[in-house]
Amino acid sequence: KWLSKLEALTSWEEWVADTGKSEVETKSKAKFRHERMKRDAFRALIKEHHEQGKIKASTLWKDYVREVKSDAQYLDMIGQSGSTPHDLFDDFIEELNSKVKEDRAKIKKWAKAAGITISSASTFEGFHDTLQKEEGYMQIPEDTRRGVFDSLHQKAKEQEEEAERNAKKNRKRFVELLQKTREV
Repeated sequence: KWLSKLEALTSWEEWVADTGKSEVETKSKAKFRHERMKRDAFRALIKEHHEQGKIKASTLWKDYVREVKSDAQYLDMIGQSGSTPHDLFDDFIEELNSKVKEDRAKIKKWAKAAGITISSASTFEGFHDTLQKEEGYMQIPEDTRRGVFDSLHQKAKEQEEEAERNAKKNRKRFVELLQKTREV
């Protein structure tokens, strides 16, 4: 049986709409896949730079972007929908900071368990020699281990300086008190 002109036109419109929709979906999925591959390539570049020591937890985007502004992976990401290179960098730094924080906590725990007391005279070598026996210590990056020691060392210096200032102040008060009592 033949379709009426109206039925034929309606069927044609439905077919065109369905075909158009599926083409749009296919193109959209392909675009999304392509953009995801570009994001993955940029993530790989960030990871590679971290492994080479070009990125640390303290690295800022403004400094890093100068380094990568001419790299193909960075240029491919510009103008793309979804996450920006800055977003991906920030996510990486956030993960890195989280890992560093965990590592710092482990090192401090090991130092406390080993009975290590840090003073202004302490050295990284002594700190390192004592803790290197701990399981997992050597897997922690060198800059994190040194950073923990440096922060503990700095804190010890500040505490010693504060104690010295307080002792000096107390000696001065004691001398003043002796002078006043001599007058009485």
